[in-house]
Amino acid sequence: MLMILYILLIMPMICQICVVLFKAHARKQYAMYVWTTGFDVDVPNCNSTDVLRTWDTSSACFTHTWDTASKREWLWDTVNNPGREVSRIFVSGMKTALQAAFDNGNCDGLENIKALMEEGHTLVIWSAFEISTS
Repeated sequence: MLMILYILLIMPMICQICVVLFKAHARKQYAMYVWTTGFDVDVPNCNSTDVLRTWDTSSACFTHTWDTASKREWLWDTVNNPGREVSRIFVSGMKTALQAAFDNGNCDGLENIKALMEEGHTLVIWSAFEISTS
């Protein structure tokens, strides 16, 4: 009798709690594009107002966005923002590193790609193969 009571009353409540907890922690289906370069607030003498006025992405104020551990940590903090968790990212700049490794054996960029993939293993990571020259 006690077993029947457990199966009929307690088990459904436990299952409902599990479903609620799972839904609370499930990632949303958000996606994010990760540019190769972006405005870097840590570069000295880079005033965001001046950058917005001129918007010269070749200036020193724009640096690679995922080539160091600290920049990737900032990226992971961004994709794990509570309530706005990102489940997939589209990463720009991988093609350049892969092409350099293939063409002339320069494999420096491959370490960054490897680190990105290892650290972001819980996400779906797509390489955005840019073809634009602008």
